[in-house]
Amino acid sequence: MTDPSPPFMALTRVITSASIEDTELPLDIWHWLLVVVPIVVLLFLYVVRRWAGPEAGPVGLLLVAIIAVWFFEMPWEDLAVASGKGVWDAVPIVLVIFAALVLYRLGTAAGAFFALRRGVEQFTKNRLFLVLAFGWIFASFTQGIVGFGTPLVIVAPILLALGVKPIYAVVIPLIGHAWANFFGTLGVGWLATGQVISLDDELLTAVLTALLLFVVIFCVGVGLAWIIGRWQAVLHALPFILIQTVVLGGVQLGVVLFSPELSTFLAGSAALLTLLVLARWSRYAEPFDLDESPALEDRDDERRNPRRRASRS
Repeated sequence: MTDPSPPFMALTRVITSASIEDTELPLDIWHWLLVVVPIVVLLFLYVVRRWAGPEAGPVGLLLVAIIAVWFFEMPWEDLAVASGKGVWDAVPIVLVIFAALVLYRLGTAAGAFFALRRGVEQFTKNRLFLVLAFGWIFASFTQGIVGFGTPLVIVAPILLALGVKPIYAVVIPLIGHAWANFFGTLGVGWLATGQVISLDDELLTAVLTALLLFVVIFCVGVGLAWIIGRWQAVLHALPFILIQTVVLGGVQLGVVLFSPELSTFLAGSAALLTLLVLARWSRYAEPFDLDESPALEDRDDERRNPRRRASRS
């Protein structure tokens, strides 16, 4: 694995190798349930009580500390070392988030995303193709380079402009970029894994992971097509899905051999270029009417509401 940040990695190894007393962990159902309690509490605070992160986070941290010390008999020294390691591991992630926000602000100010949508629409009027192109391919590309919610922030407004209903405009990019989380964000997940655990064979691990992701990529494509227009959409989009599965999975598999950190980004870039070729295929260049489309606004409804149509153009 390439070491992109030697100071971070070196200090992480020092912290990890700090003197921590050996503790025999109890592995009964009671202690397993205790481990789940902080997660359930956080979900309750976020979803039900609608607390913000700065409010719910300290509660979860305090609850974890109490369970670790009281029920797992974790020494205070170990708790301090683990807490410090968690804070230190978060520093590179914060830097990536900052860079992602800067990139998003620059792209928005320059009108890059609007220009991209207009450019693609010049090649095809097939809405199924366009929704898959942005909700799956472009969302995967943005996850590969920046991540941390950026695919949703960028893609959802574009899908709304294409006539996707609001709830689906959020769900589609969330599903579309799910496969790209591990090697995405320029390999943050992969690098974090290397910090937390010791891999006997990093290259083999990366290759096997990339092979398994072929299945996930294909399932994501089929799932999105089904959401957009049920089985009629799946059958129409199947060649598109198969080709892009080979492009995304194949490029990622090839790149992990020398740079896992760039594999998803380069795979997404190749898939974007493939869109230009597929858009010229008559199957996807012409409009395709779906008998059932729960995710798309009815064109007749848009014609009856010119203000809504104008707001999307």
